[in-house]
Amino acid sequence: MHEGIHSLTNSAFSNAAPVRAPSPTETNNPGAAGAVGSSFGQMMAQALSDLNQVELAAEQATHDLALGKTDDILGAVMTSEQANLAMGTVLKVRQDALDAYEQVMRMSL
Repeated sequence: MHEGIHSLTNSAFSNAAPVRAPSPTETNNPGAAGAVGSSFGQMMAQALSDLNQVELAAEQATHDLALGKTDDILGAVMTSEQANLAMGTVLKVRQDALDAYEQVMRMSL
């Protein structure tokens, strides 16, 4: 029983992209602000690309299930839920970035 759950969990997240931690030079070097900014921009672009791929996979799984091309209901539901979680994460990061920007704009010099 536990092996089945473990394999389902592994298969559900097998397409998830790993998150890269910033290198010490990116975090400890004040002169590398441009490098950090470009790394953050690249990371966000990659995250949005990954989100798009997850959304497309969920759409395809749902489409295949609706047309009877597959009978893997669990796989379609898990793929859709993975897309839902990915979208929620992106929206949370967006909101946090906007909140941080607003706080910076409220600071007095």
